[in-house]
Amino acid sequence: MTASHRFQEDVLKQCMRSIQEQNLSVYSASKKFGIPPSKCRYCLSNHWKNKPTPGPNTCQIVQWLQQMQHRGFPVSRKTLLTKVASFLKANNRQTTFKNNQPGRKWLALFLRRNKNLSFRKPETITSASSRISENDIRSWFENITNWLTMNNFIQFLHDPSRVFNGDETSFNLHSKTKEVIVVKGSKNVYEIEQASGRQNVTVMFTFSADGNVVHPHVILPGKRIRKEIAQGFPANWGLGQSERGWMDTNNFREYIIKVFHPWLVARGVQCPVILFLDGHSSHKSIEVADVCQLLGIILISLYPNKTHIIQPADVAVFKPLKEKWRDLLRQTFPLKHFGPVLQDAVMFGIKAESIQNGFRVCGFYPFGPENVDFSKCLNVPEQNNSTNRIQEPGTQSVSSPQISVPPIQNPSQNHLTQALGNNSYTYFENTSSQNETH
Repeated sequence: MTASHRFQEDVLKQCMRSIQEQNLSVYSASKKFGIPPSKCRYCLSNHWKNKPTPGPNTCQIVQWLQQMQHRGFPVSRKTLLTKVASFLKANNRQTTFKNNQPGRKWLALFLRRNKNLSFRKPETITSASSRISENDIRSWFENITNWLTMNNFIQFLHDPSRVFNGDETSFNLHSKTKEVIVVKGSKNVYEIEQASGRQNVTVMFTFSADGNVVHPHVILPGKRIRKEIAQGFPANWGLGQSERGWMDTNNFREYIIKVFHPWLVARGVQCPVILFLDGHSSHKSIEVADVCQLLGIILISLYPNKTHIIQPADVAVFKPLKEKWRDLLRQTFPLKHFGPVLQDAVMFGIKAESIQNGFRVCGFYPFGPENVDFSKCLNVPEQNNSTNRIQEPGTQSVSSPQISVPPIQNPSQNHLTQALGNNSYTYFENTSSQNETH
């Protein structure tokens, strides 16, 4: 280990200030701060003043790693090195690393300096989580409850306006082929398409436990967004782009800063808030963690590969939304019509009651496994399958034990209208180990 790696930067600065400003001798400062005299003299020399630092602040990296583990986003070697490089670039830090990219040597020294960290192989979850049991999910709820309690965050779960679930989903721009009426005996029947039959658009949605919809964030494929396309979206929606039109770190960070947090402020939602997400790589970067910590947004990862059981967006919202989308998608259309059609699909395809029921049966409000439908676990015994199903609006559900918390306030349909913006549009028919998702 080199001398420059043995001491924290703040300790070195304190030592240098005591020598330069307090007229402390090199020997006295060395003894006080535990730094060798030769090191002190070198730090006082011109060589040291102009030398780049060997890497980022160690304490900040360690805290990030610990937070990611506790929230269900464990970090791999490659992810750590990539995120450190992103951190250095974002903060305009010049280092001795080639292209400002740390390598295996820095990683080895980093682990040697931080004895409480080590690499372990996580348990692999395969085959659509067929081996995950009811006990695994109950343990997840218990671990999250313990972590929130330990950090004095548990009270936020008792306010439905401060509990959120976010997820991405994709929409295609072409309708499925349907039977048409033609002259008997016709061999060749064609229909002209107005857009690529394989084009899909990714949209980030977030919902609150009290039944509200946060403004969506649409991610378009390509390197730039044409003016006529951007003009088709409500002004308060998020709009970004990536090469393939998939969610990435930059888009998620922009969504938090420009869409999600402004929506919280506009509606008077008190921070901190809790946002449950899957373990996508874009959700666990240093850049996102720093922004969320600053804004009072607590990110918590869902149990891997069980989003069909404990993710309200998947369980209760996306299915009726996609059905309404297919109803409105009478024919294939170009990308410039995507915004108005999606706005109508969200307006008429999502109900506040469905969102509330989704949070209830997924165990997010009230928080706990009592209402979770464990029959979806393939290896659960039959006697444990007596759980609640999603209650459709206007129907009666079977009750089950619930945590004692304030009752959910039923928002009116106007809340959804406000969340989606007041713009009125018409179109030609009138409306978790993880990589990038699409």
